[in-house]
Amino acid sequence: RGPPYVLHDSDGVENFRTSLERLESCGFVGMLYEQGGCSEWQLTEAGMNDLIPALTIDEPTPALQVRPNIALEDKTSHELLRALEANGWVWQRRLKGHECPPHDGGSAKLFYTSGLALCTKYALCLLSAPRLAKLGVLAIEHCKLPTYYSKVLRGNPPDPAALPG
Repeated sequence: RGPPYVLHDSDGVENFRTSLERLESCGFVGMLYEQGGCSEWQLTEAGMNDLIPALTIDEPTPALQVRPNIALEDKTSHELLRALEANGWVWQRRLKGHECPPHDGGSAKLFYTSGLALCTKYALCLLSAPRLAKLGVLAIEHCKLPTYYSKVLRGNPPDPAALPG
C-alpha cells in the first residue's frame, strides 16, 4: 500500500479522470457507466474499508437550539414549536375548508397550521391555556388572525364568529 492519494477540488476534469483511473487500478473505485464524456464512479468495498475520514464530527451543534430560562413570550417560533411538542401538543395540517374544533380543557392537544409558519401568538395561547382558563377563556379557536390571539392572551377573546379565519 502506498501513500494516500488526495483528490483536490481544484483539479481539472482531465486530472480528476486520471485520479479516478488511478484509484480504479488500486481497486478502490469502479466506473458504473460512461456516456458522452461523462462518467459515474462508485467506491468499491475495498475503497470503503480503506477510507480514512479527514474530519469526524463527534458532537455536532444543532443549527437551532432551545435557549434555557427564556420567558415564554420571548421565545422564537422554533422554541415555541419545541415547547408545544414537549407539552404533548400534536401538529395537524389544516386542510382548506376544514373546520378545526376549538381547544378546551378536555379536548385533545392538537394545533394546526396550513403551511410551514407558526403564529407565535397562537402558540402562546395554547401553551398558556391553563392560565387563560383561570381568566375565563374556556376555549381557544384555531386558525384565526393574530389580533384574535392577542385579545385571548389578555383574557378577553372576541366572539370567534365575528373574526375572519
